[in-house]
Amino acid sequence: MNATTAPHRTAGLLTGLLAFATFFIVEHSLTASTRSESAADENFEQTQVDSMVEAGDSLRKVGFLAFGAMGVGLLALPGRPLPWNAASLWLVLAGGALAAASVAWAVDPNLAAKRVLVMGCVLAGVLGLTRRFSPRQAAAWLTAMAAGYVAVGLLAEVGLMRFRPWSGEYRFGGTTHPNTQGVICGLLACSAFSRATLAGGRRRAAWAAAAVAALGLLYLTKSRTSLAAAVAGLALLAALRMSWPARLVTAVAGVAAVSGATLLAAALDLPVVSKVGDALLLGRQE
Repeated sequence: MNATTAPHRTAGLLTGLLAFATFFIVEHSLTASTRSESAADENFEQTQVDSMVEAGDSLRKVGFLAFGAMGVGLLALPGRPLPWNAASLWLVLAGGALAAASVAWAVDPNLAAKRVLVMGCVLAGVLGLTRRFSPRQAAAWLTAMAAGYVAVGLLAEVGLMRFRPWSGEYRFGGTTHPNTQGVICGLLACSAFSRATLAGGRRRAAWAAAAVAALGLLYLTKSRTSLAAAVAGLALLAALRMSWPARLVTAVAGVAAVSGATLLAAALDLPVVSKVGDALLLGRQE
């Protein structure tokens, strides 16, 4: 490790730890799985966040302000230029400007202003990360953060004896709401799968095992949208590794197989149709 690499890695590690801590404070709790309503109430997550914002939770304030200050500091340091020619950056900035302007017509301007301030802190942090670190490094952070949240959540549930996948009503939430945990598990599954396609030897096997484990936990969250998004993401990642003829053949064959099986099962009135429907609902009836 040379003299320039060490400070860069140290800065990356400290920045990643700060980001991990910030969003853990915001959305996670070690005792989240003890709240039975977190799995039963679809609006629990938003209700919890709204109440925390209205109450002005001190830890949330510290976390967001620290993340925003970190971003401002990174923007002030030498680094990669921001992609001003990218349409995505201007769309993000335009969305932020619209959100800030909405304070003028909001029903509760004070609460709207607090949310705009939070968004500004997050935006400053993200822009700072974009300027200071490469997309490859940011992807490594996301993988590490997702793995950390999933691991801490799993350990928390095991420690509290709340990890009960054999129970029909169980949904894996770990340290947050199952729907949020589903997004994290899906991100980890896609990241691990992508790294497995690029690695070799034991690393490939380890990343493949991590992707399978993340998919298993994602299924246990019973978050249907996250599962569908993860499957679509994995399919897209797999397609990117194929040639165009292979993509076309695979897509046509997959659609033909699913369509043919569905039509045959419906024509014969097989009970598998209802079983497939139950499986797609992940055991949830709402």
